[in-house]
Amino acid sequence: MNLANLTVNVRPLTSYQAIHLGLMMARHWFMPLWSLWWRRMLPVLVSIGMVLGALYYFNVLDHGVDSMVSFWMGVLLWWLKPYAEVPSVIYLSQKLFDKDYTPEQAWQQVRQLPTKHTLLLLSRHRLTLRRQILMPILLLEQQDQAHMKARLRVLSQSQGSGITWHTFVFSLLEIIGYIGLLVLLSQLVPQSWLAQGKWFAWLQQDPIWLQTLMYAVSMGVVSVISPFYIASGFGLYICKRSLLEGWDIELKFRKLTQRFEAMRVNQAFLDTGSEP
Repeated sequence: MNLANLTVNVRPLTSYQAIHLGLMMARHWFMPLWSLWWRRMLPVLVSIGMVLGALYYFNVLDHGVDSMVSFWMGVLLWWLKPYAEVPSVIYLSQKLFDKDYTPEQAWQQVRQLPTKHTLLLLSRHRLTLRRQILMPILLLEQQDQAHMKARLRVLSQSQGSGITWHTFVFSLLEIIGYIGLLVLLSQLVPQSWLAQGKWFAWLQQDPIWLQTLMYAVSMGVVSVISPFYIASGFGLYICKRSLLEGWDIELKFRKLTQRFEAMRVNQAFLDTGSEP
């Protein structure tokens, strides 16, 4: 990690300033982060869809069971969110120090990560409200369990309510985006269908295409919000780490050293030029 190669002006900030820095990173690198999220999550969605499609095709599920399947399907997709966020954390951590770093390089690096880290994110640490800080510690620093708890405690100190509000606000944004997009799609229903009652009759039957549409809308909203959630959480982590490790002080000393070396070279040139 060479601080001289930093592509972002990272320095000690308050938790809300760090979140704002992360939002700016997400806006600047949105497409790579968004593509990595889908590259990780799409095979899972296709696999689940194929299983459910086969169950519906062979009439294994009846209407009473369908409601339970829909509920647990939503729980499963929510539970797998950390699995989809891993490549984005790796990309951000490398992009900070290498402007030419690509999503393909991040994907190759993700494939080399120990499986146990992802399993920990999906099991023991899934319900923590500090996941945005825990993920970089687990994936980048690769601390063991005892040191990871201490590290998480240190990096969470003096963050105020920023961590809690960060998780709450982004969860609320997902809900608002989901409902808003469903309302927008409902406006596209032909008025003739509403007048004849066909639309409400289809809704009562709870067809598979409607369930698929709702899950697609949900995943679309999550995929758009996820880069901002991950990057702003990573901003909390990296700014707190810069404070603890004195990155700003080290960078200032490096700049002073460079200025001193430049002045020394100039002085040597002037002394050489003044000789008879």
